[in-house]
Amino acid sequence: MITTEVLHMPMISVIVPVYNVEKYLHRCVDSILAQTFTDFELILVDDGSPDNCGIICDEYTAKDPRVRVIHQKNRGVSAARNAGLTDASGTYVMFCDGDDHVADNWIEISYSAMRAHPDKLIVHNLWNENEKEGKTAFEPLLDSDNRVELKSYYWVYQNKISGSVWNKVFCKRVIDEHCIRFDENSFLGEDVVFVTEYLKYVNGILYISTPLYYYVERSESAVRKYYWNLLSLHLPLFSARLPLIKDDEKDEFCCKYLAMFISMLDVVFEEQNTMPLLSKLHYNQKMVTSWEFQYCLKNAHNHQENPLIIRLLKMKNYYLYWLFCLLVQFKRNLRRRLK
Repeated sequence: MITTEVLHMPMISVIVPVYNVEKYLHRCVDSILAQTFTDFELILVDDGSPDNCGIICDEYTAKDPRVRVIHQKNRGVSAARNAGLTDASGTYVMFCDGDDHVADNWIEISYSAMRAHPDKLIVHNLWNENEKEGKTAFEPLLDSDNRVELKSYYWVYQNKISGSVWNKVFCKRVIDEHCIRFDENSFLGEDVVFVTEYLKYVNGILYISTPLYYYVERSESAVRKYYWNLLSLHLPLFSARLPLIKDDEKDEFCCKYLAMFISMLDVVFEEQNTMPLLSKLHYNQKMVTSWEFQYCLKNAHNHQENPLIIRLLKMKNYYLYWLFCLLVQFKRNLRRRLK
């Protein structure tokens, strides 16, 4: 007699990219497996980790049938998350980083919110753990209750909840239907682009004020690394956000980004960057002439920047701007010496 086995499809797929986090991996995985909500699958993506993470992941598959492991060559966190998304069979998707951990009701509360509001992006609060100082602090993302409707994307951006996929719940159907994936060529802000793209297809957000995720601040984490090309890494984030900004909000939005772009011009000159001076100048010239930079210059009407600086930058000539800044700094130093 032929029998057909019906495979159970879990409600939640939890995706954990794993790379060089041997010290933290047991705490991370154990916190997920200890959830009060049990109808989930845990996909560990070993992204070619050089330590014992791959072995640890395999050990968990032998202990718990909910755990699956993907081993791949090192291609970065975006590629690891994409591999997890391709393999995920859950109705909803959640992410956790391998060096973080979660509260035991992380999935239960998040799932209940998603079931009640399936047309929204679920966002929950978090704890910040400073590894160096050994402190855990609760810093609310919003001063609000659990009911927050999205009035505008700019509101989401202002409240700093437009990035970080690990404090959110996503509908797998929306992700698949619109082919939403992480940019594997991006090394910073790839989660911002992912969330921004997802928000195009849902009806706002539901904010959970309860902190459910423990974000561990490590000195060697990617967000703390020095990027000499920081400005070019942020240009795509501006491009991704701009289509969702309403016309009456573009002035303020561009003012904020313009101030950030201008401040980032100095990053290339920090002592960690050993490039020749001429190469640094060429890089900033390219950034100033980018359409994103020029768009901000054109549309930031209420900016607080020096009008002369704005005029120089609108000329698309960074070299003049650089000489002007040198002259201003020379005068300041001279005044200090004469005092």
